[in-house]
Order: sequence, then C-alpha cells, then structure tokens
Amino acid sequence: MSKITEAELKEKSEPVLERLRDGESLGIALVRADVPVPTRKRLLGHFVSEDLADSLDQHYVLDAAGDHEGALKAERAVDDTIAALARRRRLAQKIGAFALVPFVGMLILHAINHDVPLFLASFTGFVVAFAGIANIPKMRSLALREAKHEFAEYYFLLPLFLSITLLTKAGFFDQVQNLITVGIATIGHTNMAFAQFLATTFLSAILDNNVVADFASRALSQLDISVLYLFAMAQIAGYAVGGCWTHIGSAQSVVAYGFIKREVDEHYTPLRWIKEMTPVIMEIIVVLTVLIYIEGMLLEWLG
Repeated sequence: MSKITEAELKEKSEPVLERLRDGESLGIALVRADVPVPTRKRLLGHFVSEDLADSLDQHYVLDAAGDHEGALKAERAVDDTIAALARRRRLAQKIGAFALVPFVGMLILHAINHDVPLFLASFTGFVVAFAGIANIPKMRSLALREAKHEFAEYYFLLPLFLSITLLTKAGFFDQVQNLITVGIATIGHTNMAFAQFLATTFLSAILDNNVVADFASRALSQLDISVLYLFAMAQIAGYAVGGCWTHIGSAQSVVAYGFIKREVDEHYTPLRWIKEMTPVIMEIIVVLTVLIYIEGMLLEWLG
C-alpha cells in the first residue's frame, strides 16, 4: 500500500474533520465524505494500521450502508487481525524486558573492568530490544528515528570530551587540585565544598552534567577519604541540580525538552524551560546547602 502524501492528507482531512466534529467515527466519516477507496485505505493505514486498512474499510462501507450484519462479519476479521498483532506486541514486550538483562550485565562488567566501554551497555540493550520490533515496520521506523534523534542531541559533546583529554594531558587538573587544597586551608573544607557545589551546579547547567562530573571529579583524588566523601556529595548534588536547570544540562533534560517540543508545544523555548525550572532549582539549592553544612559539621565533630 502506497504512503499517503502530506498534500493529499491536507486535502482530504477537512471534510473528514467536519464529520468527526459531528461525532462520526473516522471510518464512517471517510465513507460519507466520499473519499475515494484507495485514498480511504491509505488514510486508514496512516491513522490506524496498514494491516487493518482493507478490513476496516469494508466494515465502514457496510456500516454506512446500513448492512450491520455484514459490518459485524467484517469487524470479526478486524478482531482476528488485532489478535495476531497483539501476539506480536506481547512478544516484542517480552524481548524488550529481556533487553534489561544484557544492559545491566554490561554495566556490571564495566564496573568490574573499566577496559569494557560503557557505551556497550546501552548499545547491547538497544540491539536486543530492537530485535523484538524488527518485523513491525512502523515501530521499527519509530525506534530508528528516535535513536537517530537522541544520538544527534549529543554531537555537541564531542569537542567537550576532547577538551577534557587535552586538559588532562596539559596538567590542568593538578592546578585545580592545588586550588582546592589552598581553599580548604583558607576557608575550611565545608565552605570549599559549598563553593564546589555552586560551581558544578552552574557548569552543569551550561554543559552536560556528565562532562562536568568527569573533569570535576579528577581534582578530588588526593583528598583524605572523609573529606572526599563531603566533596563528592557536594559535586553530585551540583551535577543533579544544574543538569535540570537548562534543556542541555543532562540526558533527562535533553529528552524531556525534545518530548515537549514534539508532543506538547512546538513553540516551547529554552528560555521558557529555564524560567519555569528556576524557582524549583532555587528551593533545591537551599535544601542542599543546609545538608552540605550539616555534613560538614558532622565531619568536624567525628573528626
């Protein structure tokens, strides 16, 4: 069955929409709007399913003509097709659930052996899950399109990771370590941890928080273990808060912003995201500030 073109869709939609507004079902509206049979089937395939287009069209033609018995027989054919599709969907769901096994397994393997690349976990999980929908054309196309879209969202990170590599080779993080050491000696470890929390919050808002986590954590390797816990907590809090502040701050923000643009409001802007998130972010910063200073006091008391 050939795909319906955008121009044809616009041309045929208006009279059908008028009938839909009057309470008619899609199929009845297509028949009574005198939409030609090939176009009706393409529309049904577009809006419902290509597998059901022929049976659905026959059902609606008979129903519109008042042949309810014939329409019921045609409906049974539709039910049989839906049942067959349901079996395929259930199999796809089971394979998708099973995809968690290699995904988690690769995460554990990466944790044990860092020579195993982390990306293999998500890649392996995707490949296994994709096998469950490979024979369902629309779902397959949707999955590939979404995968391409998500991958494209992270192109801008490539130069950032390259920059981290170059900064590491140039000894930049040795200087940051010295800065933290001097800061602890000058203003105390709690105040320095709070400063680090604010810094990672703002950096994670303008960069991806995984990037900030990568290079910021490199400066903590020489700290005593008790102080390291405090600074690690402050950093992680900063990554989490800053990552949600902007639409590029973290993977979940990128995905959420993309979903809003596609499914909710195509005119949604990054500035609106920041405006709506800022009050919540400020409240979280206040709460985490209190927690950081409580942790710092406990460290001094136990130390």
